[in-house]
Amino acid sequence: MKSIYLIIIALFALTSCNESYFYSSEKDIKDGKWNVDSVAVFTVNIQDTISPYDLFFSITNGEQYMYRNIYLFVTIDFPYGIQRVDTVDCLLADERGKWFGKEVDDGKYRNFLLYRKKVRFPYRGKYVFRFEQAMRHKVLDGIYNVGLYIKKSE
Repeated sequence: MKSIYLIIIALFALTSCNESYFYSSEKDIKDGKWNVDSVAVFTVNIQDTISPYDLFFSITNGEQYMYRNIYLFVTIDFPYGIQRVDTVDCLLADERGKWFGKEVDDGKYRNFLLYRKKVRFPYRGKYVFRFEQAMRHKVLDGIYNVGLYIKKSE
């Protein structure tokens, strides 16, 4: 009987572990003030051109952030000189101002957002992802961290 409980506990532990990401990296924003000229750069080496991947990004904001969303310019440099540019609107709070993210520190919230699902990388090689804040203000107060996460699609 004890072995059944051990097996159930082991299965629960295996299924409740953090997801396994092919790539994960975060960049801190100095003093929580994201300047329009500051670009978060992530370089990923891709060798698998067959499997689909899901791309996520994370944004950590503080309560002093004055908007309920943030616009990002996302630029992807493909191997062999191809470039793709997106403008992404990320909702961080509801219409009443309640933050969506998980509170990770006193007054700081981490948002984990799906960017693209089931992406196939067409070439092997180095892909460079660049995130820039695209809001109307030159400096955004209250953005502490941005990150890129890539995992194989299920």
